[in-house]
Amino acid sequence: PAMQRQPVMQQQQQQPQPTQLQQPQFQLQSQQQNQLVAQDPYSMTPTEQSRYESLFASYASQDGFVYGAQAVELFSKSGMERDALREVWNLSDGDPVDNRLDKVEFAIAMHLIVCVTKKGLPMPSGGALPGTLARVRREA
Repeated sequence: PAMQRQPVMQQQQQQPQPTQLQQPQFQLQSQQQNQLVAQDPYSMTPTEQSRYESLFASYASQDGFVYGAQAVELFSKSGMERDALREVWNLSDGDPVDNRLDKVEFAIAMHLIVCVTKKGLPMPSGGALPGTLARVRREA
């Protein structure tokens, strides 16, 4: 009877090992994700982007762009000063500057407004989009 119990104990000791190995990997992935957010607090999640893009249809002209008049109507609801909104527009209107926003540029503008008004972040300095938002625009 004693010999039968011993293999059972060995099996019990071996079972937790895979779980112990998986846990540090999960923690590492979580730390990497936190570092990405910490490096660029302006990063836009896919959920945020799709929310902004769903608003786009309400303000876009028939040609598929949002122009200044429509943008002012929406963006001014944020309570931001006109000069700050102009800066948001200039940062968002991609390369080349065409004085209209496509769906992705619109999402970036909305996100910048939310970052400044709701998240308390400063307006990005240096006349350039933060890295993650510039990447979103490039990859569009």
